[in-house]
Amino acid sequence: MTLIKKLVTVPAQPETTREVDDGYSCDFCGKRPPQESVYETEEARLSATQESSYPDSGMKNEYIVDCCYPCWQSVVVPWLASKGITPRIEHTDW
Repeated sequence: MTLIKKLVTVPAQPETTREVDDGYSCDFCGKRPPQESVYETEEARLSATQESSYPDSGMKNEYIVDCCYPCWQSVVVPWLASKGITPRIEHTDW
């Protein structure tokens, strides 16, 4: 999902504005995900991580493609299936 930014006025200083994160949009369809319910959420994220760690330093690069759950179902899963890949499902109850 593409990070969406907006300008906001800092309340204590009316003349001051700054850019803040205002959510994300799907990299496939461009839509913002719906407001999450307290009881149900749907999200999808494709990512890869490259990391090096040493005693005195380290680095990490994370490559991310954000997508809404409808695009996961209608775009990503069919594309993976066309390559012979079936996503693994991990189910949890509590």
